[in-house]
Amino acid sequence: MLCLDQFLNQNFDCVITVCDHANEVCPFFPGGKKRIHKGFKDRAVVPGSDETKKEPFRRVRDQIRTWLQNDLPHLCF
Repeated sequence: MLCLDQFLNQNFDCVITVCDHANEVCPFFPGGKKRIHKGFKDRAVVPGSDETKKEPFRRVRDQIRTWLQNDLPHLCF
């Protein structure tokens, strides 16, 4: 797991969360000028084998990519 403490002394134009858990756990991020949240389904809770989880992870990955390419430039900058 990534430790966010390593980023505490850095400034960011935009801090983005993409799951509701992160939105709840990190309601404030020091050094972030703007904060944006877009909730996507958390695929980490999908039951089953790694093979079963691949397609749901890929689907959410593609949704995040599309959102970043289409909507984020208008929101952040």
